[in-house]
Amino acid sequence: WKSYCLIPIIAALVGYITNYLAVQMIFYPVNYIGLPLWVKDGVPLGLFGWRGIVPSKTKKMTEAMVTMVTEQLLDVQEVFLRLKPEVVAEKVKDVVPAVCKEKMNVPYPITKSFGWFYRPLLTLFVKDIQHNVDKVFDVRKCVVDQMMQDRGKLGTLFQECGRAELKFLTNSGLWFGFLLGLIQMLVALFVSNPWSLSFGGLIVGLATNWLALKWIFTPVNPTKILGFGPFQGLFLTRQKEVSETFSKFFAENVLTSERIWESVLGGSRTRENFVSLMTRRVGSRSFSESLTEELPNHLHKLHPYVDSTLKLRPTLETIKLFELDF
Repeated sequence: WKSYCLIPIIAALVGYITNYLAVQMIFYPVNYIGLPLWVKDGVPLGLFGWRGIVPSKTKKMTEAMVTMVTEQLLDVQEVFLRLKPEVVAEKVKDVVPAVCKEKMNVPYPITKSFGWFYRPLLTLFVKDIQHNVDKVFDVRKCVVDQMMQDRGKLGTLFQECGRAELKFLTNSGLWFGFLLGLIQMLVALFVSNPWSLSFGGLIVGLATNWLALKWIFTPVNPTKILGFGPFQGLFLTRQKEVSETFSKFFAENVLTSERIWESVLGGSRTRENFVSLMTRRVGSRSFSESLTEELPNHLHKLHPYVDSTLKLRPTLETIKLFELDF
């Protein structure tokens, strides 16, 4: 009888270990580990190796996330219109004297004294950017490029948002495994087939994952079951908290002023459009290119204002992450 009593205990351990490994394999390793005989981007399993599911599918997942964000609530042009052009122009006004000094040998104080002339031009240029933001800023490329450069970043975002659910997924393997182990023990009492335990172990591993995931994501809406409840998926009951975590991470690590400007000035298409818009205002292509080249040296003065004014965090807090479809 002692050996029979061990069955639910072993099943509980199997359930816990398989769920723990399943969670780890979702996010790790970030880089492929194994023999690189056959590795396909977007496919976690290589011929002889593995890369975490999220790192493998970073591009697809990020594109789906950006689509959801822009379709649900983020109007990029409306967000950029929150900036006051005259304030932006004031923050970066020193870029003009710097270029004049370097390219034309005009003393800095002399050029600066003409601020009354070039500051209005900078203000008008900022307005041009705001009304043509789709030409100078590609939010999809900005986010996808970041996630592809550091594939662990998307995993970090998911782990922070789903910390409670991932913990539940791991721990539930213990309890579900134990309950299923009791059934397995009863079967073993009446069926002496040695394969029953192996088959039961397979069932425990699959069932604990399936039950945990069902508990996390369903029902989508509060629902009464057998007159009790209402019940709702664990992840969905935390939607407000999850949205706050998501918006905080996105606003502080992804769509920051620094990252936005890196994307504007770093992309071949967006940079070209940026220079073209500026040329319309200053009348010189070469001078516009020089201003664009010098601009990054002055953006540190602008970043705090942009981050505080765009207010992306409260905008993103209303997002519904459970609608993501990967």
